Amino acid sequence: MVIEFLPFALVVFTLVGAFIMPFFARWFTRGCIPLTLGVLGLDIFMAATLLAGVMSRGPAAYYIGGWAAPWGIEVRGDGIAAIMVLLISFIMFCTVVYGASSIDRELPEGRGGWYCSLLLLISAGMMGLVVSGDLFNMYVMIEVVSLSSVALVLAKGGREVLPAALKYLLLATIGSGFILFGIGFIYILTGHLNIGFAAAELMASGGDYPYLSWVALTFLVIGLGVKAGLFPLHFWLPDAHSTAASTSSAVLSGLVVKVYAVVVMRLFFQLYSSELLLATDIDRILLVMSIAAILAGSLFALIQKDLKRLLAYSTVAQIGYIFLGISVFSIMGLEGAIFHIIAHALMKSMLFLAAGSLILRAGSRQIEDLQGLGRAMPFTAGIFSLGAFSMIGLPLLAGFISKYLLALAGWDSGNYLVLPLMVISGLLNAAYYLPVIRVLFWRGEEEIPPGGELEIGRVLALGALAVGLLVMGVIPEAGRNFIQLAASWLWG
Repeated sequence: MVIEFLPFALVVFTLVGAFIMPFFARWFTRGCIPLTLGVLGLDIFMAATLLAGVMSRGPAAYYIGGWAAPWGIEVRGDGIAAIMVLLISFIMFCTVVYGASSIDRELPEGRGGWYCSLLLLISAGMMGLVVSGDLFNMYVMIEVVSLSSVALVLAKGGREVLPAALKYLLLATIGSGFILFGIGFIYILTGHLNIGFAAAELMASGGDYPYLSWVALTFLVIGLGVKAGLFPLHFWLPDAHSTAASTSSAVLSGLVVKVYAVVVMRLFFQLYSSELLLATDIDRILLVMSIAAILAGSLFALIQKDLKRLLAYSTVAQIGYIFLGISVFSIMGLEGAIFHIIAHALMKSMLFLAAGSLILRAGSRQIEDLQGLGRAMPFTAGIFSLGAFSMIGLPLLAGFISKYLLALAGWDSGNYLVLPLMVISGLLNAAYYLPVIRVLFWRGEEEIPPGGELEIGRVLALGALAVGLLVMGVIPEAGRNFIQLAASWLWG
């Protein structure tokens, strides 16, 4: 019973922390960071317990109020949910540890406590999204995450963030509308909002109303594609991710866009049957969009002079990898997609946080203005370089393993374009990351005095993310067994 209750407890406990935080922000500002870390630390413990329990005993379901589905609200603790809540808790904890020493410098005075409340709120929303077992509550959590994301962009203040936040809000609203229409069509077709019951009814009646089920699928894919920043629905992403505070960028790029990809997986393989999906040719459509995302995102990143915009366009490309794994329509493809979700969360969080320290020291986001900072800040620049090498796909790093799994999945499914695509994308990644590393370490004749990186919070946060990245790359079997099981359960 404890394992079944944990997914619900994680969401509620984090929400309570978010609602308590404004009182601390008003009367006990110094307690905001410790309280946030305490909540996220307990989240990590509960999420690890959930993962261990689910992997040993199988998926668990909890019905709020004791009302069984389809009438009650179902909260699912399966493999993908357990992996994601642990990943969310860990990345958020590291982000807050890093931000403890930089939040006050990146945000207007007095906003630190409210910012902590936003971080807990978006954590609860993301956790609720990945554990939701019914479509309506999934939609509610999508709205929580969307509005919190816009607020995270705005938290930095200043004129620069207003156009980015407004664009984000407008496109997120359009995406939400598409998702709501899709859910409405599913309800019309099946009479259920619970995913399990709706799937059974869809299997029985999908052949009678194929076009209506395809329309519902189209609305869901477009809406979630906008939320995830899948090319060409990505227009909000570069501005939002590049103008936000570095801690916000790490959360938005490392986690937020990934949870929508997880929702796509759940809807594809737990709501729709493979027969219905393949009849729509959605696999080919996603394949084309994924290839376009990988190539276009990389090419746009190649011409950027702003470091954070370069990282933002890199995220557009990396989302393409995840949807590429989904488009393969196999357990191995799902395994590669899940592995890349984890790897990219670690990589991109590292890159944005390290970039934040470099930008604070240089006082500029322009790559040329970072000349020689690698010699003055060797630890931070080294962490940035490690994340960049993983993005390129060098062996012994997590990025290499995820690309290998995706290439293998494509080859096994007869899609021989995936392997050369991985090679080309790796070369493109090298083309825009290696010049940044060159600027950091080998450009700049003036010797910059060391400093700006020895704050304990930054060292611990970046070090923890780097260790996770290395463990996933050097001993991938440590996490791959969990990922394989999660992919097989998701496939059904």
